[in-house]
Amino acid sequence: MEKKVLLQRLEDADVDVSDAVKRFMGNEELYLKFIRKLPESLNLDKLEASLQSEKESDFYHYMHDLKGLAGNLGLLQIYDPANAALVEYRSSGLRNLKKMYGLLSEIRDYSQKVMAILEEDFENDETGSEL
Repeated sequence: MEKKVLLQRLEDADVDVSDAVKRFMGNEELYLKFIRKLPESLNLDKLEASLQSEKESDFYHYMHDLKGLAGNLGLLQIYDPANAALVEYRSSGLRNLKKMYGLLSEIRDYSQKVMAILEEDFENDETGSEL
């Protein structure tokens, strides 16, 4: 997929591309390099496993990393629920699992939307189109 098309599709999916690219010193190529690593960087299965086993330190670690990743990449619809989960955790630990699972579900739903765009980009790149 052409670079401008990919950036626009991400923007259309409510990714704050312009602000995120600023964090990458205006380097769109560098930003795209990092956002393309999103599927292997999310760790949502590990995050969910830490909730299921109620391993608080693992949960905090994965959620904190996710919040930072999402913030840097302009993924505000992941950043906001990740931040809300950390606020909840700091106030009551994992006592409100229902809320934590709800926030994780929001994160998972939105991440699938973004990953579908990235997957399409990857498929197009594999067929020889240029970035």
